[in-house]
Amino acid sequence: MSRKLFLLTTLAAIFFTGCAGGANPTGNVNPPLSQDPATQILPTAVSPTATDTFVPQPESTSPPPEPTADLSLEAHQRGLALFEGGQFEQAIAEFDTAILQNPNFMEAYYRRGVSKIEIGDYEAALADFNTIISSDANNPQGYNGRGIVNVIQGEFELALQDFNQAIALNPDYAEAYNNRAIAYGNMSNLEAAVADFTKAIELEPGDIDRYYFRALAYANLGQNELAIADFRKVLSESQNEEQKAKAEEFIASLGGVP
Repeated sequence: MSRKLFLLTTLAAIFFTGCAGGANPTGNVNPPLSQDPATQILPTAVSPTATDTFVPQPESTSPPPEPTADLSLEAHQRGLALFEGGQFEQAIAEFDTAILQNPNFMEAYYRRGVSKIEIGDYEAALADFNTIISSDANNPQGYNGRGIVNVIQGEFELALQDFNQAIALNPDYAEAYNNRAIAYGNMSNLEAAVADFTKAIELEPGDIDRYYFRALAYANLGQNELAIADFRKVLSESQNEEQKAKAEEFIASLGGVP
């Protein structure tokens, strides 16, 4: 499965860990970390130690180029490509360049924050999302990103507030519905989780992961036929062989036929 810019797999690591690990699908929701190496949250990165030594730089032989939107966009595009390739440190460096060229490039702050989550630097990620919110209180990405950090850190009520705000600002924000569903799942509010997964699927029906997670929620609610239907969808359309194998196991455990 390809990397997602909104950390679906990272958030999934702390959702329904009992089911994801192969336990009885009708068991309780268990926070917060999965043992699945494919989705395990990385430990917090250690920030470099600051130095008091100033290292002089050689004079430039020519004046630097004037900041332009084109230079910023080019760096941003390079950052996105590196992120998709799992090269998060390099992606952060490109987003740094994009922001240096255009300090008001909110999308670059968001992507940099998401990249920092991937390396476990949650406080730095939070700073990027707070920068977005401080600069533009009507930007739903800032709230969605901050909500992701709050879920990872177990602050589910705060996460709900952030996702609620993101959805209020953009009622068609599929990722915010998906992420709010995960927060609800961690709070054992499975009915609300199902409703939000369903809305996310309605908005973006091509995301097969959401069928998988909704199936887990259905199974936890004892709605086995609905769970089996979603797991079958995963079997027929997922590109993730591990996910398909788990879906097949769950179908069998729920008394269905793959």
